[in-house]
Amino acid sequence: MKNIGLIGGLSWESTQVYYSRINKLINSKLGGNHSARIYMYSFDFDEITNLQITGAHHQITDRLIHEIKALERAGADFFAICSNTLHQDLGHILAQVHIPAVSITTATSQAIAKSSIKTIGLLGTKYTMIGDFYPKAFADSNVQLLLPHEEDMNLVHKIIFDELTHGIINPDSRNILKRIIKKMEKQGAEGVALACTELPLIIERTDIDIRLFDTLEIHGRAIVEAALE
Repeated sequence: MKNIGLIGGLSWESTQVYYSRINKLINSKLGGNHSARIYMYSFDFDEITNLQITGAHHQITDRLIHEIKALERAGADFFAICSNTLHQDLGHILAQVHIPAVSITTATSQAIAKSSIKTIGLLGTKYTMIGDFYPKAFADSNVQLLLPHEEDMNLVHKIIFDELTHGIINPDSRNILKRIIKKMEKQGAEGVALACTELPLIIERTDIDIRLFDTLEIHGRAIVEAALE
């Protein structure tokens, strides 16, 4: 079994789910008392959010590279960033480190491309929804990405940062998200990708009528597959 390097704390609410799911999947595959071999760096999320607000993306990338190199020195065979948004500069990061990544965008685009879905709604932080890294991940597929209107983007972003990253699960916010997904369904979305690792904390498959792609779940399975190769 390979050593996993995790970059977490983005936020810790979803990182704890990563840790739990990865270990449960390893145990389900190997049995006995097996669990995952994990090296982890967990950010102080306030540091990252402040840099995002000021647009200092290069500083975020430098911090990621620094901590991934630390995981590499510790013995990680590959790394995974426990966030969708922080994949926006993955290409540059990979050019600066010596271990490979298990990418959430690659794993998600591959999972959706294997389905029969041709139009997928994308929900996440505003940084993710307006970023170019998901369109690039889907560039070689026949899947069309559908985004919510700007007003709805702002609502989703606010729910993520003001509530979900603090562990607040508000039924009213769940209803807002369900209405936004219903709008996207009416616009042609056959499924929705929860492209923020906090969104699965509030939206489940039974909440919506179209197919749901939980990027945290997809990423976790890809991490385990890489660890057991």
